[in-house]
Amino acid sequence: EHAEQAAVIKWWFLYSRTKGLDYRQLVGIPNAQALLKFADNPNAFLGYLKAEGMRPGMLDLVLFHPSRGYHACIMEMKRITGSNHSDDQKTMAEILLRAGYYTALCKGADHAIKTITEYCEG
Repeated sequence: EHAEQAAVIKWWFLYSRTKGLDYRQLVGIPNAQALLKFADNPNAFLGYLKAEGMRPGMLDLVLFHPSRGYHACIMEMKRITGSNHSDDQKTMAEILLRAGYYTALCKGADHAIKTITEYCEG
C-alpha cells in the first residue's frame, strides 16, 4: 500500500502544476497501524493518537480542492492485489459522502490517479 500511495503523491506533484494547483493540496493521513511499529510503547502511542482524534477507518488521502459540487476528494488506498477495504473504511467513506465529500476506495495507484483526474477535470 505504501508504494501505491507514494506513486500517487509523486504523480500529483507534476500533475498539480499542470492544473495550476498547489501540490500541498493533496495530503496523506498517517496510518496508525503502520506507525505503531516505530513506537517504544505501542499501547501508549495508540492512546495518544486516539486522544488527538484518530478514528477507525479514516481514509488515506485528502485532496483539498472543491470540484463537482464536493468540498474535497478523500480516498482510501489499497494494493492492487491483497487486502480489501475494511468495514470501518467503507462506513467512513459513506459518512464523508453524506457530509458532502467525494470519496473513493482505490485499488492501486492507477485507480487513484484516474479518480483524481476525473474529480479535477470532471
